Amino acid sequence: MVGFYSTFTPGRGLTFDPATEVSCAYDRSMGVNTNRRFDLDVLPGGAQQFSNGWVRARLPSYFAVRKAEPMRKERLEFNWTDSAGPTVVNGLGVAIETLFVVAPDGKTYTASGIEPGAKSRLTADASAAPGTTPPTLALSSRYLNIRNWPAAVELDKTILSPGSYGAKIGGDGVNPFLEKPLDSAKSYQHASVIYGMY
Repeated sequence: MVGFYSTFTPGRGLTFDPATEVSCAYDRSMGVNTNRRFDLDVLPGGAQQFSNGWVRARLPSYFAVRKAEPMRKERLEFNWTDSAGPTVVNGLGVAIETLFVVAPDGKTYTASGIEPGAKSRLTADASAAPGTTPPTLALSSRYLNIRNWPAAVELDKTILSPGSYGAKIGGDGVNPFLEKPLDSAKSYQHASVIYGMY
């Protein structure tokens, strides 16, 4: 899920690559103007340009996106057998602000400030009880309804289960799995949370 907010209506709208399936999830201005026009153009090479009506000035717009592409190389590599304690190597290609991971035995670990390519020691998260759920990553229904999203992008470690992790990328960190759809912006601030399985 991605959300956009702009102080000005972007002239070129949003641009997604051909491998991205995009669906409008929720627009706070829906129902305000029933004559509103939405334009979608396919550019040379197959890029999709949501050119008119999709993002309006000072009105948040949200989209569900899904990628159809070959296996990606970006990943986190965990070592649970290190005698000094578990470690992680950041292979996402972007800096990680905060990481929570649930080990195969259900214990939760955390790390922070991990630069791309860096190795970091994981520390036990004393505030988390050992997990008992099977190794699947299931987002609760509150995350599927965009109206229930919090005002800020936050990492929710309560939805993690053994064999999964959540990584928050803040500031100007680029999400390695998503293009920059609002490419005409002069300044661009965003935060991303990546949930994955290892």
